Amino acid sequence: QKHLFGFTLMELIIVVGVIAILVTVMVPQYTRSREQTIDKQAVAILNMIRAAERSYRISAGVYYPYSSSANTVNQINSALVIDLVDDGKWGYYLETLNTGRNFRAVLNRTGGEYHREWEITDTDVTPDCTHLDGPNWCP
Repeated sequence: QKHLFGFTLMELIIVVGVIAILVTVMVPQYTRSREQTIDKQAVAILNMIRAAERSYRISAGVYYPYSSSANTVNQINSALVIDLVDDGKWGYYLETLNTGRNFRAVLNRTGGEYHREWEITDTDVTPDCTHLDGPNWCP
């Protein structure tokens, strides 16, 4: 009398089917969760820029960059004394309005599959998200 150990073909097909269903349910949820984390990062960066801009205005009397724009991480870090990371996920843009009395900071999602742009001004309470392409995942 032989004892055969193992799975039948039907059992293997059922297991593969269950795994396929789980993957199709979990991948979109993982992507959404990852995008929400990136959005939280954008909000945190813009809030940090706003706080640094306010400190800069207290000492200089105007917002940075006075009468121009800045879009490199090194320029922004140096002037505002902050430590933004240039990891390729975000494009940074700062400008002053009304002769240095107001500012606008923009983060443009440059890396990744879904493109959004986040913006904050000196009068905004929270940053605003603009959907550029792909699924509209702006909160």
